[in-house]
Amino acid sequence: MPSPRVLGYRNKVKLVAAARPGGAVVLGAYAPRSHRIIDMAGCRVGEPPLDPIARTLARLCSQHAVVPFHERTHKGTLRYVILRANHEGRVLAVLVTAARAFAAGGALAQELHAQHPEVAGVVQNVNPARGGALLGAEEHPLHGAAELPDRVGEVGLKLSARAFFQINRVQAAALYQATLAAAAPTGSDTVVDFYSGVGGIALTVAPHAGRVLAVESDPAAADCARRSASAAGLGNVSVVAADATAGAAIIERADLVILDPPRKGCAADLLRAAARLRPRRMVYVSCSLPALARDLSTLQALGYQAAWTRPFDLFPHTPHIETLTVLDRTTRAA
Repeated sequence: MPSPRVLGYRNKVKLVAAARPGGAVVLGAYAPRSHRIIDMAGCRVGEPPLDPIARTLARLCSQHAVVPFHERTHKGTLRYVILRANHEGRVLAVLVTAARAFAAGGALAQELHAQHPEVAGVVQNVNPARGGALLGAEEHPLHGAAELPDRVGEVGLKLSARAFFQINRVQAAALYQATLAAAAPTGSDTVVDFYSGVGGIALTVAPHAGRVLAVESDPAAADCARRSASAAGLGNVSVVAADATAGAAIIERADLVILDPPRKGCAADLLRAAARLRPRRMVYVSCSLPALARDLSTLQALGYQAAWTRPFDLFPHTPHIETLTVLDRTTRAA
C-alpha cells in the first residue's frame, strides 16, 4: 500500500541540538552510524509548518544564548527539539532540557508563538538521564497548550508531548481502516487491543464492536486514549493501564485480538496469554519483519494460522514498512 505522499508526510520531527563553531545553535540529526550532527534545515520530509518553525527556533535559541547539551561533557541545556503538527497545521513544540533550570524558556516560547501563530503550545521536558532516552518524565508548559488535538480518519485524538503516534497521518488512517476491515467485528464482539498507544486503532474499531479493551503500559498514552474515548462518546472503550502481559492476565475472554507491538515484537508470554483468550481471529500490526516472523511461528504453534499479510509504506525514502497480518484460529488451538 503506497503512501499517498512521499514528501511532507511526517507529522513529527525529532531534532538534536548542537552548536556550530562560534556558538550558533543548529537543530539536526545524527549522521548514519555516528554522533556527527547534520543540519536538517530545508528537509522536505516533514509536514509544511515544521521546517520553518525549526529554523526560527534555532535562530531564537542562538539569540537567547541557549547552550546545547554536550553528550560527552554533559554540560549545556538544550538536548532535543520535538515538533508535532496536527491535521489543521497547528504545532506543539517540545524543548527537551538536561535540567529544570531554563531561564530563556518562557521568553523563547512566547517569541516563537509571536512569529508562528500556528504554534499552539510549547512544553519543556526535563531529561537529566545520561543514556539515550529522548524524553524524561517531568514536563512544564512554557506557553499555550500542553497537548495537541489531532484527527486520523474519523478518529479524534488528544496527543500529549510524550505520546507516541504514527508519523504518517494519512497512511495511518488507511492502516487503521484496513485493521478494522480485517478484524471484521460484530456489534456484540469483545475486542482486545494490546499495545494500544493513544488509542488510534481501538477508537477506530469501537463504533463497530460490543466492547473494546485497550491495553497500554505508558501512563501518558493510556491517559490520552481514555480522554479521547470520552470526548468521542465511546462508552464501550475501557483502557487498561498495564503491561500487555499483565493486562492479558486480568481479561477473561476475547472474540478478537489486535496486536500492535513496538519494534521488538511481542513477548512470548503475551502471545500465550492472547491465545488463552481463544479469539477467533488475531490481527497483528508489525513494524519489524524479523519480529513478525518469529511471533507468527509462535502463534502457529499455539493454533493460529496466518491467512495473509499486507505491507504498508508509512516511511517513504526509508527501508522500513508496517505490515498487517490476519491470523485465524485453527481447530487445534488451545
